[in-house]
Amino acid sequence: MRNLDDLIRRLAENSSRAEIMEVLDSEAAATERVMRRRQRVHIRSDQVDKSQEAQLRRERIHRILFFLHHHAPAQGATDADMKLYDLLNERLRSRGEW
Repeated sequence: MRNLDDLIRRLAENSSRAEIMEVLDSEAAATERVMRRRQRVHIRSDQVDKSQEAQLRRERIHRILFFLHHHAPAQGATDADMKLYDLLNERLRSRGEW
């Protein structure tokens, strides 16, 4: 899976709010597919770690999507999320999308 922070930083540079949301929706769907696949098979300990990582990633994507939809931090937002919110807010405001 791609590094979420790097992906959002790249998207924030030139993508519209709608485009960012579309990419994040796609990332969330891909992460959910990974989680379902891991749930269907017998899970080894190293796969459990990846499954938990995928779940945390999905939750984070949903917090960022919440911010993009509502222009307000999601409940449970981390410091790293807040930094991305600030970046997205700055870039989207500069392009008149907020």
